[in-house]
Parts: sequence; structure tokens; C-alpha cells
Amino acid sequence: MESRTVYFIQHTEYDEKGWIPCIAKEGEFGFYRTNWHWNCTFEKAESICDEKNELLGISKKESIKIVLSTMQLVV
Repeated sequence: MESRTVYFIQHTEYDEKGWIPCIAKEGEFGFYRTNWHWNCTFEKAESICDEKNELLGISKKESIKIVLSTMQLVV
């Protein structure tokens, strides 16, 4: 089964040009930064990611699960 890919906004990925959208691949540790900048509010940037993920057939709930699958739990 091919892993799914989603867009998301990481709170730490922001610079003078705006929010930098990130890409998460299901089950793959870490994430990728895009070279895009969205000069808008955090909420609008998240909304744009949600729209892009919906076009990929992935709901908000599923996209959150995919992002969480890329994080390593340290105990």
C-alpha cells in the first residue's frame, strides 16, 4: 500500500515572508518543508492545507493521524 501524503502548518515554520507549508508522508519519520510562503494568518494557512488535503481525498481527522504517524515518541 502506498503511503499517503498531506500538507500541514508547523508552528515553527514561519519567517518574514509568511508560513511555510510542510509535507508529511504517512509512517515516515519527520517532515519536508516546501519552498512556498503563505503570507496570511495561521488559521488561513491551516485552512489552505485542509483544502489541499481534501482534494487528495484525505479528511482533517485523517490528515492529523498521518502527521502524528511521522512523530517519534521519546520515553
